[in-house]
Amino acid sequence: MQLYDNAFSPFARKVRMVLDFKGLEYETLDGLDLANHDLLVAVNGRVEVPVLVDGELVVVNSADIVASLEHVYPEHPVYPAEPATRARARGSAAPTTPSIRSWSTSPTGTSWTVRTPCRRACSRLPGPI
Repeated sequence: MQLYDNAFSPFARKVRMVLDFKGLEYETLDGLDLANHDLLVAVNGRVEVPVLVDGELVVVNSADIVASLEHVYPEHPVYPAEPATRARARGSAAPTTPSIRSWSTSPTGTSWTVRTPCRRACSRLPGPI
């Protein structure tokens, strides 16, 4: 199993944490290192990390990678077993994504972060999970 990641990517860190928690062996490759650019393009034309290559399976996007790991390697689950609690747990990670993505694609790298949708989405979340 190979993980294309980058030390500065919070999304790649999330995947590394899940892989470690599940006790899975994997190799990492800094997908944003220019020396590895062609390798990353070969598995993800969007040239984004993280990307997990597990045999013939290639999964892009941290949420999709975690969902795939939960399905393929059900030992040591990271999400609750009860469906409603599981849905809340998975949904609680989603509102942060637009905010982080808008910042990372910002022309200036500052102050362009879209915070309003996140605040609205977060205010609808249930209590502690």
